[in-house]
This record gives sequence, C-alpha cells and structure tokens, in this order.
Amino acid sequence: MGPEDRRETGRQDLFRSRLDRICDMDHALVLPGRKIAWGFLEGRFDEVCEGKPGRARSRRRRLIEHVVKAGSIDLTDDDRATIYGALLALADRLRGDERDHALALWKCKGKRAFGAEAAKE
Repeated sequence: MGPEDRRETGRQDLFRSRLDRICDMDHALVLPGRKIAWGFLEGRFDEVCEGKPGRARSRRRRLIEHVVKAGSIDLTDDDRATIYGALLALADRLRGDERDHALALWKCKGKRAFGAEAAKE
C-alpha cells in the first residue's frame, strides 16, 4: 500500500506528492533505508509493542533507527542473522548477573549519544 499520486487542489501543497518524487532517492541519507529488512525487523519488534495500538509502528521505527545510527547495518554487512544474534546476546546479558551494570553502562552511553546528536542540531 503506497502513497497516492498527487491530486490537483489548486494549492501548492508539498505533502500531497509522493516522497520519491520530492526526495533524491539516491541521496546518501536515503540509501541506508533501502538496506534495512523492514518486514523482518517489524515482525521481531511486534512483540515489544504488543497491546499499544497506534504506537507500535512509531516505536519500531525509532528502535530500527537506533540500530542504523549505531552503525550495526554497515558493520555487519547487513547480515540479519548477525544483527539478530547480537540482539539475542544483549538479551542474554540482561538476564544474567551483569544486568544492573550493563543497564547503567548502556544508559550512560546512550544519553551521551543523544546529547551529542542534540548538540549537532
């Protein structure tokens, strides 16, 4: 189900056109989106977002954006099995004795990264 073609309304409305007609689909910021196996990732993240109508898709997208921003796609040559294995290893670590230490470490690192991104903007 893709976006509809532009309908003439007599107004100059930017958001009525399809994004692929507005954006340069070969731009460096668009290309990583083509590498992502969206269906696979959305299926895996469904379990996390269950029972929250309307929020699941945006939450999945944000989680996937973080996977991409961390460089996981490029560093693993977009190998889904490797990325999934890394996420499973993360979950295993959180089930273990190192849970509190790992959460504190990762939260600190994530906050620093969010702060660095905000400083760039």
